Amino acid sequence: MNDPGLPRLESSSVTAGFANNLGALHLDFADGSVLDISADEHYEAWTLNGPDGLLLVSTPRGRSHDLGFTDTLGVTRSSQR
Repeated sequence: MNDPGLPRLESSSVTAGFANNLGALHLDFADGSVLDISADEHYEAWTLNGPDGLLLVSTPRGRSHDLGFTDTLGVTRSSQR
């Protein structure tokens, strides 16, 4: 089921992004789309998988963890976890 209010991003590349110390995620895409996701109090709000083992996870209450982080996508952390 596709939400008509959300852009289709599966064919667009991430050009830049960051996860902040509140657990929010911001991504810029090659097609000009932007995706902002806030943290959730009770659930993992987002998970980001990428090449070379990149795995970022926002855990409940906004803590973000990097598991196998690489900067291949230009993804950076804006502050300490």
